[in-house]
Amino acid sequence: MENLAELKNKYVLILLTNTFNQGYENLRKRFGIDKIFHHVITSFENHRIKPDPELFKAAMANIQYNPFEIVVVGDNLHDDIEPAYSLGLNAVLLDRRGRYPDFKKRAITLKGVKEIIDYNIWN
Repeated sequence: MENLAELKNKYVLILLTNTFNQGYENLRKRFGIDKIFHHVITSFENHRIKPDPELFKAAMANIQYNPFEIVVVGDNLHDDIEPAYSLGLNAVLLDRRGRYPDFKKRAITLKGVKEIIDYNIWN
């Protein structure tokens, strides 16, 4: 979580989660989610789940950035990265377990959040 706190100092962080209501409340209390993210968008509040692009649009409505300035960071190719592409967003695939070794599309593939801090996404 300290890596996310460091990212929060540089970027606007939005959590987009499919977690159900009680599960989210448990995570919020356990990890202090409200202190880490600027905004939290949940599937249960929006009545949609990832990979529905409308859930991503709900997250984008909270910020005043152009699509090319937004980077979606996710660990699921189908639920996180593909919807980001469909909306013209940049993407970072966190492939901690090596599930997507052949994926070479537009996504930057990293193994952990710490790598995001050190990586210049707009190289």
